[in-house]
Amino acid sequence: MATSNIERTPIGWAFWLRWVLVNITGVVVGIALMFAGVGALLDDTPLAVFGAGLGAVFGTILGIAQWLVLRRYLGGIGAWVPLTIVSWVVFWTLNIVGAFPQGEGLAGKAVEGLWHGLVFGALVGVAQSIALRGGVRGAGWWAIINGLCWSLSAAAGDAGNVVLGNPGGADLLIAFLLACGLTGLGMMWLLGRSTRIAQGTE
Repeated sequence: MATSNIERTPIGWAFWLRWVLVNITGVVVGIALMFAGVGALLDDTPLAVFGAGLGAVFGTILGIAQWLVLRRYLGGIGAWVPLTIVSWVVFWTLNIVGAFPQGEGLAGKAVEGLWHGLVFGALVGVAQSIALRGGVRGAGWWAIINGLCWSLSAAAGDAGNVVLGNPGGADLLIAFLLACGLTGLGMMWLLGRSTRIAQGTE
């Protein structure tokens, strides 16, 4: 059973470090692919197609990267990758076509980041929590944790972008880096909590 896998594998800072490193690596690989030609292929497509392509690239890479870490601690989470891809595609398609409101100025951009990050994080978190249900007790918490982590990260990214004079891509870079660390802490807590419950200490 997946829960027994958690009991046998300690959840600590080694997990957090692996999570952060694979996520940062995934972001770098995704950016490299976009610059290597994928972005050019999507440039002349309709906005919805561009958003779906962007989501598919990063959703695939990060879904696989995260799965590679999680499979060391959990069994039966093969659905993590396809569910991650689908959720990324849905959000970025909607985001690129302008389905979400935009903010102006420092305060407006911070609020925009809070809102966009919450929607994105919760959407991805709900999808991924489905993959966690068989092995993590209270897997639904992941939707809340991921939503809050991405909300704070995106707000910092959008606000930081304004402070820095709106250089291209700074908002996404800041948000991604913060989210790597925060979601790692969140997942570490969730898996550790599941371990304590399985051992009857909570």
